[in-house]
Amino acid sequence: MDLTAFSQENFDPKDWINNVFRSQEGQQNRDQYASSLVMRLQLAIQEVNNALEETSQQVVGSLPRVLRDVESLGHEVAVLKNQMNSVRQDIEKVEHNTAASMQTLVKLDSLKGRLVASSQALREADNWTTLSTDIEEVMDSGDLDAIGTKLVALQNCLGILTHVPDYEDRVAHLEGLKVRLEALASPHIVGAFTQHNLEESVKYARLLKSLGRVSQLESYYHKCEIGQLGTAWRGGVEGSLLSGPPTWLTSFYDKIALLTSQQVRWCSHVFEGSDANLLLSQLVASTFTSLDPPVSQVIAAAAKQQEEPLAFLISVKTAGDQFLRDIEATLGTAKPGDQAYFQAQRIAVQAVYSPLQDQIGKYQEYEEALLLSHLISADIVKSEMAETLCRLREYCGKLSSQADSAAERCLQGSWLWQ
Repeated sequence: MDLTAFSQENFDPKDWINNVFRSQEGQQNRDQYASSLVMRLQLAIQEVNNALEETSQQVVGSLPRVLRDVESLGHEVAVLKNQMNSVRQDIEKVEHNTAASMQTLVKLDSLKGRLVASSQALREADNWTTLSTDIEEVMDSGDLDAIGTKLVALQNCLGILTHVPDYEDRVAHLEGLKVRLEALASPHIVGAFTQHNLEESVKYARLLKSLGRVSQLESYYHKCEIGQLGTAWRGGVEGSLLSGPPTWLTSFYDKIALLTSQQVRWCSHVFEGSDANLLLSQLVASTFTSLDPPVSQVIAAAAKQQEEPLAFLISVKTAGDQFLRDIEATLGTAKPGDQAYFQAQRIAVQAVYSPLQDQIGKYQEYEEALLLSHLISADIVKSEMAETLCRLREYCGKLSSQADSAAERCLQGSWLWQ
């Protein structure tokens, strides 16, 4: 018999009896089945009673031993408590007896620290004197690595001698030595940056970084790249016909986009710890602001030589759109709060679109000139009035398509007056 139902909290005798009598055996002979069921329940009850009695006897038999264990544990707790009180008293006694000694030790340790600092300062002062004497000889040798090592040592000495009376004079002296080293290294730095020699560039970059001249290092890089890009710009403008498509501008855009894509990894190796994307964004911005002749001046001059200035300006805008997309794909966009990155990108966008904005006031003039050229090329006026009227009728039929073309040009260049 399955007795698990009796152990459930929601046991209901009525439900249990009804479920038992739903079986096939219970349906056939209910009286006999009920008698059999009562007998089995009585046997189960007897087994449970026997188990309870046996368990009770075991519990009663083990109580004396449990009581002895509890009594023993209480005794051990009392002994432990007495020992802890004794230890606490010993600690209090030690603290009382050694308080003065500990204060003395603290004072001695503080005195030792000041003595060590003073000794180190004296050694660094002596080292400063020695290095200052040796640096001139090293400067004359022209060995940049040796000079850099000496200057780093002087810089470390200066960090200890902040409280000496002539500290400011020492700072000025060290800065002058750094400037002299930079003057010696500048031709090598320019050569390495110009040729994009990674090994040499990393070498000189680490040299200037060790002396805290990272901004000067980035300035050298910008000057080298801007100089080459400026030369390419002048060569492209002077060697091209401004009356044709703006191939000189698209070529220059492609050159800058290619340079930035190639230089991202190079800059990350050379300028360790700096943001290569920010550095290149600033390079793009500085390049446009330093071009000679300016982009706006060249575009204005080229627009005057075009047969269809509006188509030319639309081509310029299309090239600028593609250039900015290429730059964004390589360098990404400015993150919120990154003002330096945002400012560099803003300058680049202004450099691309500001020359077109300068042409807004001439839009009507360009459109009228184009429509007038169509009218002149139609050659309407003839010696015979009938032929003139015929040509005029033909031209009027073309006016609608010309107006549609003008509207399309206006939409293509709509960014200019947004």
